[in-house]
Amino acid sequence: MYRHCFWVVLAGGVVAGCGGDPFEAIPSEESAEQAGKEGKPQGSNGEERAGDLGDGGAAGEENPGGTSGGGVSGGEEVRGSLGEGGEGGISGASTTEQGGAGQGGGGGKSGGNPGSCEPGTFACDGKHLLQCLGDPPGFVPKLDCRGELCDPQQGACLSCIPGEPLGCLDEFTRIVCTAQGTSDGLEPCSAEAPFCDPQAKGVCRACLQDKHCDELPTTGYCDKPVCKDYFCVLGIDVGKPYPELGHPPCNTMVCDVDEEGNPTLSYFPNPKNVPIDDPDGCIQSSCDGGALIQTKLPVGTFCKVGDQPGKCDQAGVCQICLPGESTCQGNKLATCEEQGGKAQWKVMSCNILSEGSAPACDEAACVGVTSIALGDQHTCAILATKRVVCWGDNKYGQSGAAKELPTLLTPTLVQGMEGALQLALGSRHTCALLEDGTVRCWGDNSRGQLGVSYVGSSNIPVLVEELTDVTFLAAGGRTTCAITSDNKLSCWGDGEHGQTFVASGSAGFLSKPTEATGAPSFTKIALGRRHGCGLAKDGTVHCWGDSAFTAGAKFPSTKVGLTGVYTELDVGDFHSCARSPHSFFCWGAPGAKLGSILPQGQFTTVSLLASSGTQLALGANTTCQITKQSGQDVVQCAGLNDHGQLGGPIQNSQNPVVSILPGASKLAVGGDHACAFGPWDPAKPAAGGSALFCWGANGSGQLGTGHLLDATTPQKVSW
Repeated sequence: MYRHCFWVVLAGGVVAGCGGDPFEAIPSEESAEQAGKEGKPQGSNGEERAGDLGDGGAAGEENPGGTSGGGVSGGEEVRGSLGEGGEGGISGASTTEQGGAGQGGGGGKSGGNPGSCEPGTFACDGKHLLQCLGDPPGFVPKLDCRGELCDPQQGACLSCIPGEPLGCLDEFTRIVCTAQGTSDGLEPCSAEAPFCDPQAKGVCRACLQDKHCDELPTTGYCDKPVCKDYFCVLGIDVGKPYPELGHPPCNTMVCDVDEEGNPTLSYFPNPKNVPIDDPDGCIQSSCDGGALIQTKLPVGTFCKVGDQPGKCDQAGVCQICLPGESTCQGNKLATCEEQGGKAQWKVMSCNILSEGSAPACDEAACVGVTSIALGDQHTCAILATKRVVCWGDNKYGQSGAAKELPTLLTPTLVQGMEGALQLALGSRHTCALLEDGTVRCWGDNSRGQLGVSYVGSSNIPVLVEELTDVTFLAAGGRTTCAITSDNKLSCWGDGEHGQTFVASGSAGFLSKPTEATGAPSFTKIALGRRHGCGLAKDGTVHCWGDSAFTAGAKFPSTKVGLTGVYTELDVGDFHSCARSPHSFFCWGAPGAKLGSILPQGQFTTVSLLASSGTQLALGANTTCQITKQSGQDVVQCAGLNDHGQLGGPIQNSQNPVVSILPGASKLAVGGDHACAFGPWDPAKPAAGGSALFCWGANGSGQLGTGHLLDATTPQKVSW
């Protein structure tokens, strides 16, 4: 347990005590002096107390094992000090004489002058705080600071020295000792030394790391701000590549220091197989121990010219294109030409470049058109490359483009179609006979007219199921038929009126090709909206479907009442026509326009159209052919002309429109429009060149002129 000691100055002396009665009276100076001389112990009733040291007294006996007591020495200007451990007392202040050793004490420490301190002031003796008290005044112990700091200015024991840094709160704030000696003070570091150093217990530094010096201005390329001895200075960025022009590409100039520490530059060979940047990307460069190795990439290797794709040429330069090569940009031919050392594309319309004879661009060349076919409101053509282009109505994908494009104003390539030999177009679907004998169809499939049962409408050509070795193809309305190599007929699609030749069941349509059992051996067939007709091998004409359009022929098939051998046959929506070398007959429903009103179920001789014509083509309510006039092939048409489909500015014609498109060829007629090839310059048919012309209705862009206006005269297709 702690032993408490007290000192109190009274008029008659000092009261002191430790462990026992704290107020046992200490004798006056005379008795104390006498006691000191006799060596008697003075103090409290406590155990093991040593005697004070008096003036000239001998050392008293020391009580073993205890803490010394204390007494006050006698004599003027001499003050006894407390014995410590039985050896001596605590020194007084303002000592003037050496005290003698009293009995029980060791050597005495210096005495003090009672008048040498200012009452109420403080002093420190090691870890003890003393206060000036009494009359005369003198320093007496007040507190034992026990490990803390003794501060005579504040008269207190402190845990730290005021203002002393103790640690860091964060990167910019330090912990300091407060003026009251507590360790909870905070102080921001200054602008000159903003960083708190935790290793130095909160000393603020100008820098601690190199990154703290980034804002130090540099004066040379190789300068590098660094933190040295807690200050920002300019160092040298050793190893930094120096951007000097002309140095060898496989040796890098870098910032360095010489033996004396001064900045200098040095060359270092690049290690093996380090690639070197090539701005064109056409030369593969690398270093091998300082030696440059360069290899040109193969001609045609992809590279970039700015933001544009390019190709490497023979010189290892990236060009937009390679001189002499060609490509298609839509239906325009782009050829690469070199100008001033740079290759550039030169783009020209194939239609203009070939004067119509090769209007389409495919496989990097201008190509011609081998055949055309028309539907109700769309048009398709086969190119010399056996690929297919279409334009016009595309609401059901019948023109082969995505259905988000409901109208195509100019010819557009049908993706996935190659090897086409023949086209057949219905109202809203398209089919193509391929060179391998199969058939692919696209567009509307609401009545099974695409020949597959697993899709709705499709803009992607689908393979017709269970059908091979096809030699001829026909489509009309929502029905499709094909002739195979063994002269057998198969049909699919809408059969509500018997137009599929065979019964179509309760659904009224066939989703897969079905063989027409008992049908003659046909060489050609044609389909209308609700009927069909075929030309047999013996030259006879047979029809099936709605009897209103078949001159009395009924389902499944009837040989129509025409005598002779017929060589040409076509079918419109509501009428049919056949031609032999000596006669030209048409038949159909009342109201069908052929230049005259057709009586139902009767054949009408078409005297208004020349019987010597060729390429018979029928539309919804129009009959056209190519015939000779003044030694030239011209187009003649008769019938309805509400959209200009006759090719001339007249109303429903009782007479054929003559002299349309001199030099015409490859005639085809659709719903209310027609197309044919004619001379590039119709005013100069002998000048050469051939262009595709279309006329009539154009509400869905089926004329391919780039707009939606009807045309009463032939207009060039805009390729």
